[in-house]
Amino acid sequence: MRFGRGILLPVVVVGSVLGLPGCNKSTAPTAVATPTPAPVRGVLGTISFDRFDTDIYVGVPLPLSQGGILDVTVDWTFQSSWIYVYIAKGTCTYEQLSKKLCPYIVSSETQFPKPRVVVTPPIAPGTYTLVIYNVPATKENKKLGIGSENIEAVSFQIGLTVGVPGTPQSVVPIPLKAAAIRP
Repeated sequence: MRFGRGILLPVVVVGSVLGLPGCNKSTAPTAVATPTPAPVRGVLGTISFDRFDTDIYVGVPLPLSQGGILDVTVDWTFQSSWIYVYIAKGTCTYEQLSKKLCPYIVSSETQFPKPRVVVTPPIAPGTYTLVIYNVPATKENKKLGIGSENIEAVSFQIGLTVGVPGTPQSVVPIPLKAAAIRP
């Protein structure tokens, strides 16, 4: 019996102390994790046109009010055509384009694949230009095995993925209009 009382007393005292609220005790609040929104892709626009002659650059200005990852899918009629696709920072003149002095952030100078998809790295808000070029079958190009004489019909879709770390979450619609850039 004595043995039992000796054990019982410390247990009761410890239980009483633990049950009392502390006077000067502070408890840190529990952190609540907020989920990061997943990136969202929106279609900024689609454009199509025909009578796209060879040796013509077509530029589409892309004024972006927010940053993200820009993607463009380009398709055309003839498998044998050579359509080059570029995305440039700012706008480009015909002279810059023809001398390859335009500040491209993405360029695709090949015949395949068709359709073509080009994607930028994450970019800041600003003005960009989508440029497409129908490569002609000039004497020099024929020696290189590139170009065609095809007059094309072209269509493309422009998308922007927002929610990439460090970019805003909403997309403001922009008007899209293709324009031939001639000398």
